[in-house]
Order: sequence, then structure tokens, then C-alpha cells
Amino acid sequence: MGNAGMDSPAIPRVLLLTPPGIGAIAVIRLQGPRADHLFKGLFHPRHRCAEEMEPDRIQYGELRDGRQMIDDVLVVPTVAGGVTPSFDICAHGGLRVVERIVLALTHAGALFVSGAEVAGSSWPASSTIERETWEALTRARTRRAVRFLLRQRSALPAELHRIAQTADAASAVAALRALLALSPGCRLLVEGATIAISGPPNAGKSTLANRLVGLQGSVVSPHPGTTLDWVAQETALAGVPMTVIDTPGYGPLTHGGKKGRSGGDLARVAVARARERSAAADLHLWVFDGSQPPPARKERVADAGVPTLLVLNKSDLGKMWTQAQVEAQRCEACIGVSAARGTNLDRLARKITQILGLDWADEGVIGLFTGRQIRVATELAGVDRKSDVPRVILRELIGEDT
Repeated sequence: MGNAGMDSPAIPRVLLLTPPGIGAIAVIRLQGPRADHLFKGLFHPRHRCAEEMEPDRIQYGELRDGRQMIDDVLVVPTVAGGVTPSFDICAHGGLRVVERIVLALTHAGALFVSGAEVAGSSWPASSTIERETWEALTRARTRRAVRFLLRQRSALPAELHRIAQTADAASAVAALRALLALSPGCRLLVEGATIAISGPPNAGKSTLANRLVGLQGSVVSPHPGTTLDWVAQETALAGVPMTVIDTPGYGPLTHGGKKGRSGGDLARVAVARARERSAAADLHLWVFDGSQPPPARKERVADAGVPTLLVLNKSDLGKMWTQAQVEAQRCEACIGVSAARGTNLDRLARKITQILGLDWADEGVIGLFTGRQIRVATELAGVDRKSDVPRVILRELIGEDT
């Protein structure tokens, strides 16, 4: 994909904002005079009522080259500098898809511009938050994450401006705390969550992990001790990128000196390594064979500070646990499933997103999504009354000069 330089300001320009071939999602910007006319000739909205494109309103549709569809895309129209039409196109991140989109735009009359040529003022970000949005988009792995980020680019600064203009400092602090309440889930949506699966041998942990991921990633067997080390697999649940860690089963053979299929030094080392990975997880699935009585020995592989969801597997074989035995585990919730048959896994997925703070719809959600944003907001919200709250919000949180 070549370019002809920056000496034709009257020609719409196209720029790849995300590194090619890096993320699951690619963001391509079309900007300049008559960009709206050029883009409407290629974009076909899914809903005909959405043909009139409103600034900062996400639209879904197909990008076509003639009659041939290139990709399903999300599009956010904007107005750069108050006058110049701009379109941010979010497509699948494969090299071939990105190349076809850029070629279609250039064949329609746009000029491809390299990242080096637009460094500086040609493609400015109006705030630190907008720059953070573009950076996060390079790592986005799901369309839900993309939709969320594209909304934050303008909606989050606008909400913070509203808070900064609040006359009562205490009310501004309360509004910041409301944003902070959503921030853990927002950050996981952007950066991804880690789920650690642990429990005794032959509880069906690997079968459950494979069900969640949707492929045969962990070796499964009716014999206990098949998983000898943790296995990490990438997936997405309800549009949330997740890493599922399947850990080896622990039991009497992993603690005593007896050697065996799942015992001895190797098994103890594997469990120790699983503990290290699980301690950093965002959620722990504690899996047991629910058709058998609870084991006498109680031990969690995950750290005590990690939220834990008790999963009683093999529900198709019956239930042996009493309510008192379930409550004795002191978990956030308990769900019975059959990983082998896929029973109740949709309920499990909903409970996972709920515990992670992600059980909200995309539209209308405004939230802090980077460590910097959360740190600054936390410092501001820690003071009940602070006279310079508006100034700090504008200068440090949004990233604007005051």
C-alpha cells in the first residue's frame, strides 16, 4: 500500500491507526474534504434508518468494494476540528482484510498516509484520554471492547467536563466515585480477564475449560491426574476477552511422599506453579464432581483474595452435595453444570461476567479504563471537599491544559 505524500490537502486521507497484524481489531481512519461522500459509496448500514450518520454514534454495517463485501465493520463518524468529516472504521485485524479496506478507499479517491507522515499535529488527539483510547484500541480483542472504547473517546471527557463544572465539590467527588465503581469491569473489558480453574483430580476441570474456550485445548481423560501442569487458553465470554487457566488436580498424592500417576515431586511442583498463576487471576472457578460427596480435605489452589465461584460439575450424574456443604465453601456463588453435555454453561458465563463487574450493556456506559485514569480519580475521590477538583479533573484526569 503506497502513498503520495501530504501535499494534497483537498483529498480525503486514510490512515491505519492500529499496528497491522497485531490486534484482533483494526482501526482505520478516513478524514478530509468529501470523505463523507466517498465513504457512503462503500458503507452499507445494517439498518436502513441509519443511513444519515450522526457524529459519535456507532453504526454497524458492511464495507463493500462494488458488490463484494470486504468485512462487517463498526463505524464512528466524527467532525475533526469542527468542520472536517472523519470516519473511524473498526474491522477485523487480519492483514488481508485491512489491505482490502485501504485499497477500496484509495481506489475510491482517498490518499493513504503512513503513520510517520501524520505524527504530530496532522492527526491530533484532543486529550490524554483520547490518546489512551487509540492505544487501547491497538490491543482490543473483541467488538464489545471496541464499541466501549470508541464511546469513551468523546463520552468520557464530556462526562468529566460535566463533573468539573459541578458547583458543589462534594457532588463532584460523588460522581467520580460512581465512575470508579464501574472501573474494574471496564478495565477488564479492555485488558482481558484471567480465570483460574482448580479442584481435585477427575472433577472435569479440563472438560469445563475446553467448553468455555470452545475447542479441545486441554487433554481430557477419565483417569485422574491427566493435566500435569497449568494450561492457558484464550477465549471470550459475552464479548469479554478472557484467559482460561486449567490447573492440575490436587489431592492426597500431591502432598505426601508417595509416587504415582499424579503424585510425587512433579505433581507438587505443578500444583505450586498453578498457585502462582491462580493468585494473579481475576476469578477462580473451584470445580468439584457434584455427583460425589465433598472431599474431606479442604484446600484451594487460588489465593484467598481472589473471588471464587463454586462449580459442581457432572450434574447429569446426580447431586450429592447438601446446601450446608455448599455454604461451608464460602464462595460468591454456586452453579451446577455438566461440562460433558454443556448443561447450564450459559448461566455459568452470565455469573462469571456478573462477578467480574461486566454485567452491563454497552450503550450508555461511561467508565474509566486505564490505570492512570483510575489512580487520578481515586486520589480526587478520596477527599470529601477539595477546592481544586475541577482544575485537576481537566488538567490531570482528562489531560487538558487549564
